[in-house]
Amino acid sequence: MSKEFFPDGSVIDEWFYDTNIIDINDLSNKYYLENYINKEKEIHTAEFQKLIDMIHNNGGGTIVVANGSYKTGAIFLKDKVNLYIEENAEIIGSDDISHYPVMETRIEGETCMYYPALINADNANNIFI
Repeated sequence: MSKEFFPDGSVIDEWFYDTNIIDINDLSNKYYLENYINKEKEIHTAEFQKLIDMIHNNGGGTIVVANGSYKTGAIFLKDKVNLYIEENAEIIGSDDISHYPVMETRIEGETCMYYPALINADNANNIFI
């Protein structure tokens, strides 16, 4: 296959085209989100990010989102922290803009101060969603 490029001129790596679905049974170090949150709370941004940070600091693993709906603001994945959302689960983005901290980001080919996405990964390697 000939090399293809992103609009900024960087090469599109082979992994970008990998559309294989990962089998949850093949994963180790699974952390079920429901075990790390207070179900009485309406928004789980801080708990979600705390779990991401813990998994990253422990060398990596997979957050499994199962059994329900979980509302959050912007979360930031880190190296070796995967996110697996089961069929019967969903992550719902908060509609409160204050749950998305303004930060330097790229949007429409420009770098500027703007709101991040719901799920982010900047300079993170060895992750999947």
